[in-house]
Amino acid sequence: SVSSARSLASRREAELAARKALRSKVELAAGREAERLMRREHSQPPPCEDAAEDARCILARREAQEGDQLRLAKAALAQGSCLRSQSSSSNTCAICGGAVSLRQAKRLPCGHSFHFVCIDDFHRRKMHEERAMDLPCFQCGAPSHKSIAAVVEERKRQKEAEAAAAAMVKATEAKPPALPHG
Repeated sequence: SVSSARSLASRREAELAARKALRSKVELAAGREAERLMRREHSQPPPCEDAAEDARCILARREAQEGDQLRLAKAALAQGSCLRSQSSSSNTCAICGGAVSLRQAKRLPCGHSFHFVCIDDFHRRKMHEERAMDLPCFQCGAPSHKSIAAVVEERKRQKEAEAAAAAMVKATEAKPPALPHG
């Protein structure tokens, strides 16, 4: 009876270890799939399933939402360096080629600066001729304004990615590992 109890206890330990290993593999696979979906669709990571990981998930979501400009600003602040270079007081407008002072500049979310008149004329032409309501940057084409349709489509892709990751985790948790023979 003692040996059967030990045998049962060792089988239980082996089963727990196998489940733990499987869970690690599933979490790793789910994380990779979520990263792949995020890269492909520029969406947020899936919601957290484990309460212990909530803080890390919240930070990961916030970092995923941050733009490159905000990340660079945080890095500059952490290093104690200036956020604006000394030469930024006299940039050149990429539309007209003229010098842009800070008082005349309109800075877009992507970080590029233009004369107010130049970029407003460019946006007006884009809206009327091409029906581009996202107000793209003249230099990089990044939107400076998102339409409601674009926001709805982005949220739809985000929900699909979250549902796919949750389904993958649920499917792998539903299959218990086989007990080791012995």
